[in-house]
Amino acid sequence: MESKLIGLVVTNLAGSGAEKVVLNLFNMFEKFGHNVYVFLLEDLILYNLSENEKNKIITLTKNRKYHKLFSFFGDKILYNILEKKLKKIEKVENKKFDLILSNLPSADRVLFYSKRDSVFSCIHTSYYQEILEFERNNKSSRATKKKNLYKKIYENKNLITVANQIKDDLKKFKINEKKISTIYNPFDFNNIRNLGNEILDDIPNGNYLISASAFRPVKRHDILLDAYKKSGIKLKLVLLCSNTKELVDMIKERDLENSVEILGFRTNPYPYIKNAKALILSSEREGLPTVLIESLILGTPVVSTNCISGPSEILTGELSKYLANVNDSDDLALKMNQVLNDEIVIQDKYIETLGLEDPEHSILVPFPIYLTMNQITYVQLQGLIKSKKIVTKTFNETSPNGVVNSKSQYVIITKDNPEFFKAKAALNDKKVDELSSNFDKLSESLNNHINKYTVKAKEVDKLSREIEKLKEQLKNNPKVKKA
Repeated sequence: MESKLIGLVVTNLAGSGAEKVVLNLFNMFEKFGHNVYVFLLEDLILYNLSENEKNKIITLTKNRKYHKLFSFFGDKILYNILEKKLKKIEKVENKKFDLILSNLPSADRVLFYSKRDSVFSCIHTSYYQEILEFERNNKSSRATKKKNLYKKIYENKNLITVANQIKDDLKKFKINEKKISTIYNPFDFNNIRNLGNEILDDIPNGNYLISASAFRPVKRHDILLDAYKKSGIKLKLVLLCSNTKELVDMIKERDLENSVEILGFRTNPYPYIKNAKALILSSEREGLPTVLIESLILGTPVVSTNCISGPSEILTGELSKYLANVNDSDDLALKMNQVLNDEIVIQDKYIETLGLEDPEHSILVPFPIYLTMNQITYVQLQGLIKSKKIVTKTFNETSPNGVVNSKSQYVIITKDNPEFFKAKAALNDKKVDELSSNFDKLSESLNNHINKYTVKAKEVDKLSREIEKLKEQLKNNPKVKKA
């Protein structure tokens, strides 16, 4: 696989969801063997970084004034600094950047000035819903200013949205739909679960509820606290967010000082989430709330407001009953009690199939073993992976006696999959050769769907099922059993 040069641009690494996604993308691309750099508009890092991450992070400036909202002069200054950094790296690496992925509006405004074809803006939230909120609050001038801003910086750019609703909302700005793709955020299941097992001294004793959202107006901690008080739940409520005076006052106003504990920001929130009885999200607006997905990966049930974007794409099927009305503390309180009374156990099936009721919009797929077809298509569209790798359900290991053991999971395979050839060598059977030939044809057919960038989930799924049948024939072949 040819290594690609990738740049990720973001405001800072202050601890919000989008910043965490950038770090996930960094590590994902590095695992694929690509050369990745992270560019920060300002020198603000709250995460504990690995040595590799530290070595690949470049800060443009320590002056925060450059990217104040609507400061296009400051944006141009930062762009010039960024472009110099990019060219310097390109000179050292002796190649151009294959992909520059911008994250959050401040970075998008900076890269607005770029003429590079390799620049893509990743949209993590619904700006249309933001504008509607301004209009509902009688801030029409603010709404108009924002609308003009977003149309200006995104109109002719390559855009990636992290949820389908965000894509639909962007189209309302009359942005060319062909320039917009939906790519769900990747998640490293094993890493999240390993971090969740870390033993920490300050994990609360006994059962508790948890909220892990930055303290910002859009997260509606006031609704969360109102719902918690109305619920009558005796469990402690733990907050992983900044211990601000405003939040402390909110708690005091509701006489919840003895029931609510603020732990502050945590670089590793997973042990706190894993040990909670349930996680609560009270936001009025989201993109694709990573904390919901991370909580489910850790086996912790979730209750969430049914924001216009994100939660309903995550909590599907049986889990959809834990979606509460936005800005409705009564309904949120009801759902909080319901999730505790149900004592639901988050099983692997919820994670492996969540979102697969609509195969085209599958979200919860572990990285790097599990990947959505959209993600694979995106990777190939950017020329990040040019090998003949495909994604399908197939066997992934062969026992010493030649028996093919199947695991029900998505894996990346190739025609020269070593495990496949191990099986063939062990069996030395003509029928197996015939089956392998058919397997290769189906694999090539699936790969062609990807290469044409016209992947249709139903067609892919059909091919995957055919491959599964061939796999079963391999496994049940008399020669295999005899071996």
